[in-house]
Amino acid sequence: MPQPYTWPLFFARKALRGTRLSVEAGAAFPFQDRATLRGFGPAYGIRDADTRPFGDLPYVHTLNVHTEEMRQHILRQGLSYDEARALLEGMAAPSEPQRAEAP
Repeated sequence: MPQPYTWPLFFARKALRGTRLSVEAGAAFPFQDRATLRGFGPAYGIRDADTRPFGDLPYVHTLNVHTEEMRQHILRQGLSYDEARALLEGMAAPSEPQRAEAP
C-alpha cells in the first residue's frame, strides 16, 4: 500500500543564536526548506551538513503532517515541536466511544 503524501515541518533541536538569525530550541525554523536548513549546519558546528542525509542532521526535528492546511495552522499558531507533535498525536488517537450515564 503506498504511503500517503505528507508535508514536512522543520523545528530546531537546539537553540541557534546568531547575528542575523536566532531560533529557540523546539521552535519552527523561519525558513521551511531543506536547502536553507542545510546552510545552518556550520552555525551548529556541522561542517558536512550539505552532504549528510537530511534526516541525519542533528539540529533538525522533522514532523510530517497530512495536509498543507494543518502545516500552515501549526506555523501560524507558532506551536513548538512538542506542542505540534501532541496536536498531531491527539488527532491520530482513536477516540473512545461515548458512554451514556445512568440516571
